[in-house]
Amino acid sequence: MKRSDNGWFAEWDRETTNGGWRPVLQLDGHAPDFDIWFSTKQECEDWIREEVIGCGMLPE
Repeated sequence: MKRSDNGWFAEWDRETTNGGWRPVLQLDGHAPDFDIWFSTKQECEDWIREEVIGCGMLPE
């Protein structure tokens, strides 16, 4: 089985002068970020756990 480095992580924003933590989804060759910001890494990781990982697929 191939090891995958795909998944969610919290990243400190280096691109704006505001700074802040944002959730990022790492995929093969692509890492989309989301336009939601947190003041701490803990808040960002809690959001990922509760709002992303803790949510299942919606019914079709």
